[in-house]
Amino acid sequence: MTAARGLFVYGSLCFDEVLTQLLGRVPAQTPWSLDGWRVASLCDRPYPGLVAELARRAAGAVLTDLTADEWQVLDEYEGPQYERTQVGRLDGVSVDSYVWLEPGLVEPTDWDRDDFRRRLLPNYVAELYGVDQRSERAAPSRQNRSRMP
Repeated sequence: MTAARGLFVYGSLCFDEVLTQLLGRVPAQTPWSLDGWRVASLCDRPYPGLVAELARRAAGAVLTDLTADEWQVLDEYEGPQYERTQVGRLDGVSVDSYVWLEPGLVEPTDWDRDDFRRRLLPNYVAELYGVDQRSERAAPSRQNRSRMP
């Protein structure tokens, strides 16, 4: 049995539509923010990266009831450009997040969640599988969607 832990989400995983497409459900979540980090826009990518930056605060939520299989799906979805790292604690539970690993692609601007929702979310969700294949639980890597308009 693994110890309980939460996942701080700050970008595309904040959207119920993305979680439903990847996991087949929306996990329980608690609004949360993370001091000393920011949600950065990334060059030529519709999704953001979490990067350390003093005097900043990243807003998002903590998913609190992920199964071992769901952690695996999310690890595969995030891919090698992110590293799952412990970033804090919430109510005595360790909280991990996916931290961006490629500083050369980080833009000086913050990622705009509302703009993503308005302009990109429907196409982003549709391209997760191309067709609804949630029952197969084989999440694609983000690399297939890196240059989505």
